[in-house]
Amino acid sequence: MTPDSSTISPPTLRDYLSVIRRRAWIIVPLVVCLPVAMIAIAAQSPHRYAASAEVLLRKGSQTQGGAPAALRAAKTEAQLARARTVAGRALTAAKVGGRTPQDLLANSSVTPTADADILQFRVVDSDPRRAATLATAYARGYTTYRRELDTAALARARDSVGLSLRDAISDGGPPALIKTLRDKASKLQVEEALRPDAAVLVAGASEPVKVGANLIRRGLLGVGVALILGTLIAFIAEALDTRVRLVGEIASALRLPLLARLPRPPRQLRTQDRPIMLDDPYSPDAEAYRVLRTNLEFFNLEHGVRSIMISSAGPNEGKTTTTVNLAVVLARGGHRVVVVDLDLRQPKLDRFFAVRQLPGLTDVVLGRLPVEDALVRVPLVQSDDVLAGAASDVGPPGTLEVLTAGSAVRNVGELVGSRALTDLLDDLQTRADLLLIDGPPLLGAGDGIALMSRVEGLLLATRLNELRRPILEELAPLVENAHAVPLGFVATGAAFDGSYVRAPVTGAATYAEVAGDRPE
Repeated sequence: MTPDSSTISPPTLRDYLSVIRRRAWIIVPLVVCLPVAMIAIAAQSPHRYAASAEVLLRKGSQTQGGAPAALRAAKTEAQLARARTVAGRALTAAKVGGRTPQDLLANSSVTPTADADILQFRVVDSDPRRAATLATAYARGYTTYRRELDTAALARARDSVGLSLRDAISDGGPPALIKTLRDKASKLQVEEALRPDAAVLVAGASEPVKVGANLIRRGLLGVGVALILGTLIAFIAEALDTRVRLVGEIASALRLPLLARLPRPPRQLRTQDRPIMLDDPYSPDAEAYRVLRTNLEFFNLEHGVRSIMISSAGPNEGKTTTTVNLAVVLARGGHRVVVVDLDLRQPKLDRFFAVRQLPGLTDVVLGRLPVEDALVRVPLVQSDDVLAGAASDVGPPGTLEVLTAGSAVRNVGELVGSRALTDLLDDLQTRADLLLIDGPPLLGAGDGIALMSRVEGLLLATRLNELRRPILEELAPLVENAHAVPLGFVATGAAFDGSYVRAPVTGAATYAEVAGDRPE
Protein backbone atom coordinates (compact mmCIF):
# COMPACT_ATOMS: atom_id res chain seq x y z
CA MET A 1 0.00 0.00 0.00
CA THR A 2 1.39 3.38 -0.96
CA PRO A 3 0.59 6.56 0.95
CA ASP A 4 -1.68 9.12 -0.57
CA SER A 5 -1.21 12.86 -0.23
CA SER A 6 -4.86 13.16 0.67
CA THR A 7 -4.18 11.27 3.90
CA ILE A 8 -1.82 13.92 5.26
CA SER A 9 -3.43 15.41 8.34
CA PRO A 10 -3.48 19.15 8.96
CA PRO A 11 -0.91 20.63 11.35
CA THR A 12 -1.60 19.94 15.01
CA LEU A 13 -0.57 21.71 18.19
CA ARG A 14 2.35 19.31 18.46
CA ASP A 15 3.55 20.42 15.02
CA TYR A 16 3.45 24.06 16.03
CA LEU A 17 5.29 23.29 19.27
CA SER A 18 7.89 21.39 17.25
CA VAL A 19 8.47 24.48 15.12
CA ILE A 20 8.96 26.58 18.25
CA ARG A 21 11.38 24.00 19.69
CA ARG A 22 13.40 23.86 16.45
CA ARG A 23 13.53 27.63 16.18
CA ALA A 24 14.25 28.25 19.86
CA TRP A 25 17.62 29.67 18.80
CA ILE A 26 15.64 32.61 17.36
CA ILE A 27 13.16 33.08 20.19
CA VAL A 28 15.39 32.62 23.24
CA PRO A 29 17.95 35.36 22.39
CA LEU A 30 15.11 37.80 21.72
CA VAL A 31 13.40 36.94 25.02
CA VAL A 32 16.69 37.55 26.83
CA CYS A 33 18.09 40.54 24.96
CA LEU A 34 15.01 42.66 24.24
CA PRO A 35 13.80 43.02 27.88
CA VAL A 36 17.37 43.74 29.03
CA ALA A 37 17.74 46.40 26.35
CA MET A 38 14.40 48.02 27.24
CA ILE A 39 15.28 48.06 30.95
CA ALA A 40 18.73 49.50 30.22
CA ILE A 41 17.30 52.26 28.03
CA ALA A 42 14.67 53.11 30.63
CA ALA A 43 17.25 53.18 33.43
CA GLN A 44 19.51 55.56 31.50
CA SER A 45 16.75 57.96 30.43
CA PRO A 46 16.81 61.45 32.09
CA HIS A 47 14.70 62.09 35.18
CA ARG A 48 11.23 63.51 34.65
CA TYR A 49 8.83 65.18 37.07
CA ALA A 50 5.05 65.28 37.19
CA ALA A 51 2.83 68.00 38.68
CA SER A 52 -0.97 68.02 38.92
CA ALA A 53 -3.70 70.65 39.27
CA GLU A 54 -7.40 70.09 39.90
CA VAL A 55 -10.49 71.75 38.43
CA LEU A 56 -14.02 71.46 39.86
CA LEU A 57 -16.85 70.87 37.38
CA ARG A 58 -19.91 72.61 38.82
CA LYS A 59 -22.25 71.42 36.14
CA GLY A 60 -21.20 67.81 36.64
CA SER A 61 -22.91 67.51 40.04
CA GLN A 62 -26.13 68.84 38.56
CA THR A 63 -26.20 66.59 35.54
CA GLN A 64 -29.49 64.76 35.14
CA GLY A 65 -29.40 61.00 34.65
CA GLY A 66 -27.31 59.86 37.61
CA ALA A 67 -23.72 58.74 37.85
CA PRO A 68 -23.34 57.39 34.27
CA ALA A 69 -24.49 60.67 32.76
CA ALA A 70 -22.26 62.66 35.14
CA LEU A 71 -19.24 60.52 34.23
CA ARG A 72 -20.01 60.96 30.55
CA ALA A 73 -20.21 64.73 31.00
CA ALA A 74 -16.89 64.71 32.87
CA LYS A 75 -15.24 62.77 30.04
CA THR A 76 -16.64 65.30 27.58
CA GLU A 77 -15.08 68.11 29.58
CA ALA A 78 -11.76 66.25 29.71
CA GLN A 79 -11.83 65.89 25.93
CA LEU A 80 -12.63 69.57 25.58
CA ALA A 81 -9.60 70.40 27.72
CA ARG A 82 -7.36 68.66 25.17
CA ALA A 83 -8.08 71.35 22.57
CA ARG A 84 -5.03 72.99 21.01
CA THR A 85 -6.50 76.39 21.89
CA VAL A 86 -6.39 75.55 25.61
CA ALA A 87 -2.81 74.25 25.33
CA GLY A 88 -1.74 77.38 23.48
CA ARG A 89 -3.20 79.65 26.16
CA ALA A 90 -1.45 77.62 28.87
CA LEU A 91 1.94 78.06 27.18
CA THR A 92 1.33 81.79 26.77
CA ALA A 93 0.30 82.21 30.41
CA ALA A 94 3.26 80.15 31.68
CA LYS A 95 5.65 82.12 29.43
CA VAL A 96 7.35 78.94 28.27
CA GLY A 97 9.08 79.36 24.93
CA GLY A 98 10.24 76.79 22.46
CA ARG A 99 7.17 74.62 22.96
CA THR A 100 4.15 74.03 20.76
CA PRO A 101 0.64 73.17 21.88
CA GLN A 102 1.21 69.69 20.49
CA ASP A 103 4.28 69.26 22.72
CA LEU A 104 2.27 70.15 25.80
CA LEU A 105 -0.56 67.82 24.85
CA ALA A 106 1.93 64.97 24.26
CA ASN A 107 3.40 65.39 27.76
CA SER A 108 0.19 65.94 29.69
CA SER A 109 -3.10 64.30 30.48
CA VAL A 110 -6.55 65.33 31.67
CA THR A 111 -8.38 62.68 33.69
CA PRO A 112 -11.83 62.81 35.31
CA THR A 113 -12.09 61.21 38.73
CA ALA A 114 -14.57 58.39 39.16
CA ASP A 115 -16.19 59.54 42.42
CA ALA A 116 -16.09 63.35 42.14
CA ASP A 117 -16.68 66.14 39.58
CA ILE A 118 -12.98 66.83 39.39
CA LEU A 119 -10.66 67.05 36.40
CA GLN A 120 -7.00 66.35 37.12
CA PHE A 121 -4.49 68.14 34.88
CA ARG A 122 -1.13 66.36 34.93
CA VAL A 123 2.00 67.67 33.16
CA VAL A 124 5.36 65.86 32.91
CA ASP A 125 8.57 67.77 32.29
CA SER A 126 12.30 67.43 32.88
CA ASP A 127 12.22 70.61 35.08
CA PRO A 128 10.09 70.22 38.25
CA ARG A 129 9.31 73.97 38.53
CA ARG A 130 8.32 74.18 34.91
CA ALA A 131 6.11 71.12 35.31
CA ALA A 132 4.23 72.85 38.19
CA THR A 133 3.89 76.12 36.27
CA LEU A 134 2.54 74.39 33.18
CA ALA A 135 0.09 72.27 35.16
CA THR A 136 -1.41 75.33 36.86
CA ALA A 137 -1.47 77.34 33.64
CA TYR A 138 -3.07 74.46 31.78
CA ALA A 139 -5.86 74.10 34.38
CA ARG A 140 -6.44 77.86 34.53
CA GLY A 141 -6.44 78.14 30.76
CA TYR A 142 -9.17 75.54 30.60
CA THR A 143 -11.38 77.33 33.16
CA THR A 144 -11.04 80.59 31.22
CA TYR A 145 -11.80 78.87 27.95
CA ARG A 146 -14.81 77.10 29.46
CA ARG A 147 -16.21 80.38 30.86
CA GLU A 148 -15.87 82.03 27.48
CA LEU A 149 -17.84 79.22 25.88
CA ASP A 150 -20.64 79.56 28.46
CA THR A 151 -20.90 83.37 28.28
CA ALA A 152 -20.42 83.69 24.53
CA ALA A 153 -24.17 83.96 23.85
CA LEU A 154 -24.72 86.60 26.57
CA ALA A 155 -21.74 88.59 25.32
CA ARG A 156 -23.11 88.60 21.78
CA ALA A 157 -26.56 89.71 22.99
CA ARG A 158 -25.02 92.47 25.13
CA ASP A 159 -22.94 93.71 22.20
CA SER A 160 -26.02 93.72 19.95
CA VAL A 161 -28.07 95.72 22.48
CA GLY A 162 -25.20 98.19 22.97
CA LEU A 163 -24.97 98.75 19.21
CA SER A 164 -28.73 99.40 19.00
CA LEU A 165 -28.49 101.80 21.95
CA ARG A 166 -25.74 103.84 20.27
CA ASP A 167 -27.74 104.01 17.06
CA ALA A 168 -30.86 105.18 18.91
CA ILE A 169 -28.96 107.91 20.75
CA SER A 170 -27.22 109.14 17.63
CA ASP A 171 -30.46 109.17 15.64
CA GLY A 172 -32.36 110.97 18.42
CA GLY A 173 -34.74 108.11 19.04
CA PRO A 174 -37.65 108.15 21.47
CA PRO A 175 -36.64 108.41 25.12
CA ALA A 176 -38.72 105.37 26.01
CA LEU A 177 -36.78 103.20 23.49
CA ILE A 178 -33.44 104.51 24.76
CA LYS A 179 -34.44 103.73 28.35
CA THR A 180 -35.58 100.21 27.42
CA LEU A 181 -32.31 99.46 25.62
CA ARG A 182 -30.29 100.79 28.56
CA ASP A 183 -32.20 98.59 31.01
CA LYS A 184 -31.74 95.54 28.79
CA ALA A 185 -28.01 96.16 28.41
CA SER A 186 -27.59 96.54 32.17
CA LYS A 187 -29.54 93.36 32.79
CA LEU A 188 -27.41 91.37 30.34
CA GLN A 189 -24.23 92.76 31.90
CA VAL A 190 -25.37 91.79 35.38
CA GLU A 191 -26.45 88.32 34.21
CA GLU A 192 -23.10 87.77 32.55
CA ALA A 193 -21.24 88.87 35.68
CA LEU A 194 -23.35 86.76 38.01
CA ARG A 195 -23.34 83.60 35.82
CA PRO A 196 -21.52 80.82 37.77
CA ASP A 197 -18.39 79.34 36.25
CA ALA A 198 -18.78 75.78 34.90
CA ALA A 199 -15.21 74.97 35.90
CA VAL A 200 -13.20 76.41 38.77
CA LEU A 201 -9.54 75.89 39.63
CA VAL A 202 -9.59 74.45 43.13
CA ALA A 203 -5.99 73.28 43.54
CA GLY A 204 -2.89 74.58 41.89
CA ALA A 205 0.02 72.40 40.95
CA SER A 206 1.04 69.93 43.61
CA GLU A 207 4.63 69.31 44.64
CA PRO A 208 6.28 67.77 41.58
CA VAL A 209 7.22 64.11 41.99
CA LYS A 210 9.91 62.21 40.16
CA VAL A 211 8.46 59.78 37.65
CA GLY A 212 10.13 57.27 35.39
CA ALA A 213 9.59 54.04 33.58
CA ASN A 214 8.58 51.08 35.72
CA LEU A 215 11.53 48.76 35.13
CA ILE A 216 9.56 45.62 36.03
CA ARG A 217 6.76 46.66 33.70
CA ARG A 218 9.27 47.46 30.97
CA GLY A 219 10.88 44.05 31.43
CA LEU A 220 7.56 42.19 31.26
CA LEU A 221 6.58 44.23 28.22
CA GLY A 222 9.90 43.32 26.61
CA VAL A 223 9.30 39.62 27.29
CA GLY A 224 5.85 39.78 25.74
CA VAL A 225 7.05 41.66 22.66
CA ALA A 226 10.02 39.30 22.29
CA LEU A 227 7.80 36.22 22.49
CA ILE A 228 5.42 37.55 19.85
CA LEU A 229 8.17 38.83 17.58
CA GLY A 230 10.35 35.75 18.03
CA THR A 231 7.48 33.37 17.35
CA LEU A 232 6.52 35.33 14.24
CA ILE A 233 10.09 35.26 12.94
CA ALA A 234 10.35 31.55 13.78
CA PHE A 235 7.27 30.66 11.75
CA ILE A 236 8.40 32.86 8.85
CA ALA A 237 11.79 31.12 8.90
CA GLU A 238 10.03 27.76 9.03
CA ALA A 239 7.86 28.69 6.05
CA LEU A 240 10.93 29.75 4.05
CA ASP A 241 12.89 26.64 5.04
CA THR A 242 12.52 23.97 2.34
CA ARG A 243 14.15 21.18 4.33
CA VAL A 244 12.04 18.04 4.79
CA ARG A 245 11.54 17.21 8.46
CA LEU A 246 8.76 14.60 8.44
CA VAL A 247 8.92 11.10 7.00
CA GLY A 248 5.26 11.41 6.07
CA GLU A 249 6.15 14.15 3.62
CA ILE A 250 8.70 11.88 1.92
CA ALA A 251 6.29 8.95 1.84
CA SER A 252 3.60 11.12 0.29
CA ALA A 253 5.88 12.62 -2.36
CA LEU A 254 7.53 9.34 -3.39
CA ARG A 255 4.50 7.13 -2.74
CA LEU A 256 6.77 4.62 -1.03
CA PRO A 257 6.64 2.91 2.37
CA LEU A 258 9.05 3.79 5.15
CA LEU A 259 11.19 0.73 5.87
CA ALA A 260 13.15 2.05 8.85
CA ARG A 261 14.34 5.07 10.76
CA LEU A 262 18.11 4.85 10.92
CA PRO A 263 19.83 6.89 13.66
CA ARG A 264 23.00 8.78 13.05
CA PRO A 265 26.03 6.61 13.86
CA PRO A 266 28.07 7.46 16.96
CA ARG A 267 30.79 10.05 16.47
CA GLN A 268 33.64 7.54 16.74
CA LEU A 269 32.18 5.32 14.03
CA ARG A 270 31.49 8.31 11.79
CA THR A 271 35.07 9.55 11.99
CA GLN A 272 36.49 6.09 11.30
CA ASP A 273 33.88 5.06 8.67
CA ARG A 274 33.05 1.88 10.54
CA PRO A 275 29.72 -0.01 10.30
CA ILE A 276 27.89 -0.33 13.58
CA MET A 277 26.72 -3.85 12.67
CA LEU A 278 30.33 -5.00 12.87
CA ASP A 279 31.65 -2.85 15.70
CA ASP A 280 28.63 -2.86 18.03
CA PRO A 281 25.99 -5.22 16.61
CA TYR A 282 23.95 -5.46 19.82
CA SER A 283 23.57 -1.74 20.46
CA PRO A 284 20.16 -0.02 20.26
CA ASP A 285 21.27 1.82 17.12
CA ALA A 286 22.13 -1.48 15.43
CA GLU A 287 18.62 -2.72 16.13
CA ALA A 288 17.30 -0.21 13.58
CA TYR A 289 19.06 -2.16 10.82
CA ARG A 290 17.37 -5.37 11.95
CA VAL A 291 14.09 -3.53 11.57
CA LEU A 292 15.19 -2.56 8.06
CA ARG A 293 16.09 -6.16 7.24
CA THR A 294 12.73 -7.43 8.45
CA ASN A 295 10.72 -4.84 6.56
CA LEU A 296 12.79 -5.25 3.40
CA GLU A 297 12.26 -9.01 3.41
CA PHE A 298 8.55 -8.50 3.96
CA PHE A 299 8.09 -6.01 1.12
CA ASN A 300 10.30 -8.11 -1.14
CA LEU A 301 8.07 -11.16 -0.77
CA GLU A 302 5.79 -9.81 -3.49
CA HIS A 303 8.56 -8.94 -5.95
CA GLY A 304 11.33 -11.40 -5.16
CA VAL A 305 14.12 -9.11 -6.35
CA ARG A 306 17.69 -10.33 -5.88
CA SER A 307 19.67 -7.23 -6.89
CA ILE A 308 18.99 -3.98 -5.03
CA MET A 309 20.60 -0.61 -5.58
CA ILE A 310 20.74 1.69 -2.56
CA SER A 311 20.78 5.28 -3.73
CA SER A 312 19.72 8.77 -2.72
CA ALA A 313 18.77 12.08 -4.28
CA GLY A 314 22.13 13.67 -3.54
CA PRO A 315 25.38 13.09 -1.64
CA ASN A 316 25.74 12.86 2.14
CA GLU A 317 22.37 11.28 2.77
CA GLY A 318 23.70 8.07 4.33
CA LYS A 319 23.31 5.64 1.42
CA THR A 320 26.74 4.04 1.86
CA THR A 321 26.27 3.64 5.61
CA THR A 322 22.88 2.09 4.93
CA THR A 323 24.32 -0.25 2.29
CA VAL A 324 27.16 -1.47 4.48
CA ASN A 325 25.10 -2.13 7.59
CA LEU A 326 22.25 -3.67 5.59
CA ALA A 327 24.71 -6.04 3.92
CA VAL A 328 26.12 -7.11 7.30
CA VAL A 329 22.73 -7.59 8.95
CA LEU A 330 21.46 -9.62 5.97
CA ALA A 331 24.56 -11.83 6.13
CA ARG A 332 24.11 -12.25 9.88
CA GLY A 333 20.58 -13.36 9.11
CA GLY A 334 21.82 -16.25 6.99
CA HIS A 335 21.90 -14.71 3.49
CA ARG A 336 24.72 -14.95 1.00
CA VAL A 337 25.35 -11.28 0.23
CA VAL A 338 27.56 -9.56 -2.31
CA VAL A 339 27.91 -5.80 -1.97
CA VAL A 340 29.31 -3.76 -4.86
CA ASP A 341 30.61 -0.19 -4.88
CA LEU A 342 29.23 1.47 -8.01
CA ASP A 343 29.52 5.03 -6.77
CA LEU A 344 32.62 5.33 -8.93
CA ARG A 345 32.95 9.09 -8.49
CA GLN A 346 33.10 8.93 -4.68
CA PRO A 347 33.78 5.28 -3.67
CA LYS A 348 33.71 4.51 0.06
CA LEU A 349 33.11 0.79 0.57
CA ASP A 350 36.83 0.06 0.88
CA ARG A 351 37.06 2.38 3.89
CA PHE A 352 34.00 0.95 5.63
CA PHE A 353 35.23 -2.63 5.33
CA ALA A 354 38.92 -1.74 5.77
CA VAL A 355 39.94 -3.50 2.55
CA ARG A 356 42.31 -2.38 -0.18
CA GLN A 357 40.58 -0.40 -2.91
CA LEU A 358 42.60 -1.99 -5.73
CA PRO A 359 41.83 -4.08 -7.64
CA GLY A 360 38.07 -3.81 -7.92
CA LEU A 361 35.05 -3.50 -10.16
CA THR A 362 36.60 -1.31 -12.84
CA ASP A 363 39.52 -3.70 -13.17
CA VAL A 364 37.15 -6.63 -13.67
CA VAL A 365 35.04 -4.73 -16.22
CA LEU A 366 38.19 -3.74 -18.14
CA GLY A 367 39.30 -7.40 -18.19
CA ARG A 368 42.38 -7.01 -16.05
CA LEU A 369 41.48 -9.86 -13.66
CA PRO A 370 38.64 -12.29 -12.97
CA VAL A 371 35.92 -11.35 -10.53
CA GLU A 372 36.99 -14.10 -8.09
CA ASP A 373 40.28 -12.32 -7.52
CA ALA A 374 38.59 -8.96 -6.89
CA LEU A 375 35.98 -10.14 -4.39
CA VAL A 376 36.94 -9.82 -0.72
CA ARG A 377 35.34 -12.00 1.94
CA VAL A 378 34.42 -9.98 5.05
CA PRO A 379 34.38 -11.88 8.37
CA LEU A 380 31.22 -11.44 10.39
CA VAL A 381 32.97 -12.25 13.66
CA GLN A 382 35.15 -9.57 15.23
CA SER A 383 38.26 -10.39 17.22
CA ASP A 384 36.58 -9.57 20.52
CA ASP A 385 33.64 -11.91 19.93
CA VAL A 386 34.17 -14.83 22.23
CA LEU A 387 30.99 -16.77 21.56
CA ALA A 388 30.82 -18.94 18.49
CA GLY A 389 27.26 -17.93 17.81
CA ALA A 390 27.93 -14.21 17.82
CA ALA A 391 28.36 -14.02 14.05
CA SER A 392 24.67 -14.47 13.32
CA ASP A 393 21.42 -13.12 14.67
CA VAL A 394 19.81 -16.57 14.59
CA GLY A 395 20.84 -19.80 12.90
CA PRO A 396 23.95 -20.34 10.77
CA PRO A 397 25.48 -17.15 9.44
CA GLY A 398 25.62 -16.34 5.76
CA THR A 399 28.49 -14.89 3.80
CA LEU A 400 29.46 -11.37 2.87
CA GLU A 401 31.67 -10.52 -0.08
CA VAL A 402 32.69 -7.03 -1.13
CA LEU A 403 33.65 -5.74 -4.56
CA THR A 404 35.24 -2.30 -4.25
CA ALA A 405 35.23 0.36 -6.96
CA GLY A 406 38.72 -0.43 -8.21
CA SER A 407 40.97 1.78 -10.31
CA ALA A 408 39.77 5.29 -11.10
CA VAL A 409 38.44 5.83 -14.61
CA ARG A 410 37.57 9.00 -16.46
CA ASN A 411 34.67 7.76 -18.54
CA VAL A 412 32.43 6.71 -15.67
CA GLY A 413 29.24 7.26 -17.66
CA GLU A 414 30.38 4.99 -20.50
CA LEU A 415 31.51 2.28 -18.08
CA VAL A 416 28.20 2.30 -16.21
CA GLY A 417 26.33 1.89 -19.49
CA SER A 418 28.60 -0.83 -20.84
CA ARG A 419 27.59 -4.38 -21.64
CA ALA A 420 30.55 -5.67 -19.64
CA LEU A 421 29.15 -4.16 -16.43
CA THR A 422 25.77 -5.72 -17.10
CA ASP A 423 27.37 -9.13 -17.54
CA LEU A 424 29.36 -8.65 -14.34
CA LEU A 425 26.27 -7.81 -12.32
CA ASP A 426 24.46 -10.85 -13.76
CA ASP A 427 27.41 -13.04 -12.77
CA LEU A 428 27.50 -11.61 -9.24
CA GLN A 429 23.77 -12.14 -8.86
CA THR A 430 24.23 -15.86 -9.46
CA ARG A 431 26.82 -16.02 -6.70
CA ALA A 432 24.58 -14.65 -3.96
CA ASP A 433 21.09 -14.59 -2.55
CA LEU A 434 21.12 -10.80 -2.60
CA LEU A 435 23.28 -8.40 -4.57
CA LEU A 436 23.48 -4.98 -2.92
CA ILE A 437 24.83 -2.06 -4.95
CA ASP A 438 26.01 1.17 -3.38
CA GLY A 439 24.90 3.33 -6.28
CA PRO A 440 25.58 6.96 -7.09
CA PRO A 441 23.04 9.70 -6.31
CA LEU A 442 20.15 9.84 -8.75
CA LEU A 443 20.35 13.61 -9.29
CA GLY A 444 23.32 15.58 -10.54
CA ALA A 445 24.71 12.84 -12.84
CA GLY A 446 23.31 10.18 -15.14
CA ASP A 447 25.09 7.23 -13.51
CA GLY A 448 22.35 6.43 -11.02
CA ILE A 449 19.54 6.65 -13.57
CA ALA A 450 21.47 4.36 -15.94
CA LEU A 451 22.06 1.80 -13.19
CA MET A 452 18.36 1.64 -12.30
CA SER A 453 17.80 -0.31 -15.54
CA ARG A 454 20.42 -2.89 -14.53
CA VAL A 455 19.03 -3.85 -11.12
CA GLU A 456 15.76 -5.35 -10.02
CA GLY A 457 15.05 -3.28 -6.90
CA LEU A 458 15.65 0.23 -5.60
CA LEU A 459 16.02 1.38 -2.00
CA LEU A 460 16.29 5.10 -1.29
CA ALA A 461 18.18 6.70 1.58
CA THR A 462 16.81 10.10 2.58
CA ARG A 463 18.29 12.27 5.31
CA LEU A 464 15.80 14.27 7.31
CA ASN A 465 16.60 17.96 7.78
CA GLU A 466 18.94 17.80 4.76
CA LEU A 467 16.69 16.78 1.88
CA ARG A 468 15.00 19.79 0.27
CA ARG A 469 11.43 19.84 -1.02
CA PRO A 470 12.39 20.93 -4.58
CA ILE A 471 14.86 18.02 -4.71
CA LEU A 472 12.16 15.68 -3.43
CA GLU A 473 9.79 16.88 -6.13
CA GLU A 474 12.48 16.30 -8.75
CA LEU A 475 13.20 12.83 -7.38
CA ALA A 476 9.59 11.64 -7.36
CA PRO A 477 9.08 11.19 -11.15
CA LEU A 478 12.42 9.35 -11.45
CA VAL A 479 11.32 6.84 -8.83
CA GLU A 480 7.85 6.50 -10.32
CA ASN A 481 9.19 5.76 -13.81
CA ALA A 482 12.13 3.62 -12.70
CA HIS A 483 12.71 0.24 -14.36
CA ALA A 484 13.72 -1.19 -10.99
CA VAL A 485 11.04 -1.92 -8.41
CA PRO A 486 11.00 0.82 -5.72
CA LEU A 487 10.92 -1.20 -2.50
CA GLY A 488 10.78 1.75 -0.10
CA PHE A 489 12.93 4.33 1.62
CA VAL A 490 14.82 4.75 4.87
CA ALA A 491 15.01 7.96 6.88
CA THR A 492 18.61 8.46 7.93
CA GLY A 493 19.58 10.70 10.79
CA ALA A 494 16.19 10.04 12.40
CA ALA A 495 15.68 9.56 16.11
CA PHE A 496 15.42 5.95 17.30
CA ASP A 497 14.00 5.06 20.69
CA GLY A 498 16.23 2.32 22.02
CA SER A 499 14.76 2.21 25.53
CA TYR A 500 13.26 -1.24 24.97
CA VAL A 501 16.48 -2.59 23.46
CA ARG A 502 18.56 -1.18 26.32
CA ALA A 503 16.56 -3.12 28.91
CA PRO A 504 18.95 -5.60 30.54
CA VAL A 505 18.17 -9.30 30.31
CA THR A 506 19.41 -11.27 33.31
CA GLY A 507 21.19 -14.45 32.40
CA ALA A 508 20.95 -13.81 28.64
CA ALA A 509 22.43 -16.48 26.39
CA THR A 510 23.36 -16.53 22.74
CA TYR A 511 21.55 -18.60 20.17
CA ALA A 512 24.55 -20.92 19.96
CA GLU A 513 24.40 -21.61 23.69
CA VAL A 514 20.67 -22.31 23.58
CA ALA A 515 21.19 -24.70 20.67
CA GLY A 516 23.92 -26.49 22.59
CA ASP A 517 26.68 -25.34 20.23
CA ARG A 518 28.96 -23.98 22.94
CA PRO A 519 32.53 -22.95 22.29
CA GLU A 520 35.25 -25.31 23.41
